[in-house]
Amino acid sequence: MNYLLSDRVMVQRVIRAPSVALFLDFDGTIVPLAPAPDAIRVPETLPHILKTLAARPGYTVGIISGRTVADLSHYVQVPESVVVAGNHGLEWVIRGTYETAAVPAAYPEALQALYTACVQYIEKYPGAHVDWKGLSISIQLRSVSPVSVPRARTGILERIAHTENARLFAVIPGGTDIDVRPNISWTKASVISRVLSEEGIRTEDTVCIYIGDDTTDEDVFRAFPSALTIHVGRSYTSLARYYLRDVSDVYAFLTLLAKPLP
Repeated sequence: MNYLLSDRVMVQRVIRAPSVALFLDFDGTIVPLAPAPDAIRVPETLPHILKTLAARPGYTVGIISGRTVADLSHYVQVPESVVVAGNHGLEWVIRGTYETAAVPAAYPEALQALYTACVQYIEKYPGAHVDWKGLSISIQLRSVSPVSVPRARTGILERIAHTENARLFAVIPGGTDIDVRPNISWTKASVISRVLSEEGIRTEDTVCIYIGDDTTDEDVFRAFPSALTIHVGRSYTSLARYYLRDVSDVYAFLTLLAKPLP
């Protein structure tokens, strides 16, 4: 994994590419991580950079996040030309049209029951929170006492595994959070493929870029091995080809892309 900003040849290749498809994770990528999801501070320059890039000829820009589309829209206003996908790609808005991935008929009721069970379980862990996202849930333990986190994680994972409809769920155990989504073959990579198809983008003629820091971003790194895949933070296990050190590095790279060509 190479440091992207040190590879001047690659950076210049992207800057001068006639066709670019740029997809960005949200938390930890273009917005610094916070102790709680509602405590984030969106950089003031973000809307301007997104608007500038989306207006560049040959550019397709998208945000793909674990947050809901509604939540993303609350924090950042983007032009309709910017694709917004939430719930790890389970819902998306392309050119103003909202769609979702198909889920099993029994899934919504099963997810509601699991949500209720998790809410009841975490009552004994101060700082824990279960976020309802409609198509998924996120059990957040980042504010729980570090001593209690392992026990809380184990208890939550056991409840998910032993629930009557466990087969309907896919579990993504992150560092401090646990995401539960439908057990279907639809990931962040799937929604990117959907965008490329709807926009008529040929990957062989386009520089495809994906930047992310999360476990779910590995799905994209795996599905698009020839793309310019970038992990935020150096990682020895990520499938990304390059890394940027932090959110400020991401902005440095996006600023280079947004500058007018000489």
